[in-house]
Amino acid sequence: AEAMIYEAGHPLPAREMLTELELSVAGSRDAQLFALNRALGEDSRFDNVSSAEDPIWFLRALVPEAVYQRPSVLEPAFKAQGGEYIGLTMLDMVEEIGDELDDVDAAAVLRDGNSMRYQLSFPHLHAGSMPASQRLLRMMPASTQRYFPITMVDSRTKKRFDAWVVPEERYVCGLKEWYTSSSLTVGAEVTVAPADEAMTFTITVAPVRSRRRDWLRTASVAEGDLNVQLQQQAPPAVRVDANMLFLVPDEEAIAELMAQASDAQLSLSAMVRSAFFELAKLGGTVHAKSLYSACNMLRRTGAVPVFAELTRRACYDPVGDGLWVYSPDLEGAVYRDPDEMRERPLSTRENTVRDQAIQYLGR
Repeated sequence: AEAMIYEAGHPLPAREMLTELELSVAGSRDAQLFALNRALGEDSRFDNVSSAEDPIWFLRALVPEAVYQRPSVLEPAFKAQGGEYIGLTMLDMVEEIGDELDDVDAAAVLRDGNSMRYQLSFPHLHAGSMPASQRLLRMMPASTQRYFPITMVDSRTKKRFDAWVVPEERYVCGLKEWYTSSSLTVGAEVTVAPADEAMTFTITVAPVRSRRRDWLRTASVAEGDLNVQLQQQAPPAVRVDANMLFLVPDEEAIAELMAQASDAQLSLSAMVRSAFFELAKLGGTVHAKSLYSACNMLRRTGAVPVFAELTRRACYDPVGDGLWVYSPDLEGAVYRDPDEMRERPLSTRENTVRDQAIQYLGR
């Protein structure tokens, strides 16, 4: 059975293996099937990866390590709890980003249920994973398994590959090779939709033909901290959200920086402040999505905690189009209620946008 699964390269049901095994035991076919399923279930080499009642067996040695242990870069430090106050325009950004750590609004599942879109953050890029949002999980049959396989089909090349859904951990792993072959970077826009076959999904990125070099943000580590610079580079080969975009030449260095920030228990406010200053040096204003993307190269966070931090702290002022500026004289001042967050009475900036604050929908 081990050799058959290894040669097939994908999970097999006991019923299919039974015809080739030529068991020399007495009994009916149903009895042999029962015995084989029980034997496989008691052998540590095999895992039942079925999302239905009938077992389907795979080799633990062929399953990505991320199935059994969450990659450290995906370990959540800050996620939406429900009840946060953020601006209306920020709520749209949250949905565009598609971070599973923001997935507390059950009503969102009912919208656009035929596909799931997300913008690639550094932790998911490095881990070769994608969000297992409520919207994605609703496209799959209910399962009591800790993990189960799905088939992904590249919509451009039609190449098929296996990915693994880990529902409780809220991610899908096994996409690293596809990310690399598709030349994806932080900020890439990805769409996942059900295919005609059961447990099969198409995965899509839009190609971009322009190869004109441009000044793009590059993230690295310098003196033990995140360093963001503008460098003239060829643009990504796929469509990206320009505000989310970061080129990361050395992923391992950023992953190590995240580990150090986690060990140091870097707080949300300190993380947002550090990332904001690093981005502001490039031009003064900072886009909320850029801040979220940069923060995810320090600690794993949803967009809602970052956006709520901008909304409640008076030292950050919105100036329109998702952009924010920093007011050093208001450092430490905090707005306590939605009216203050909307009106921002402490601000002395004439061009501050009065963006209505709302309560983020919880469960």
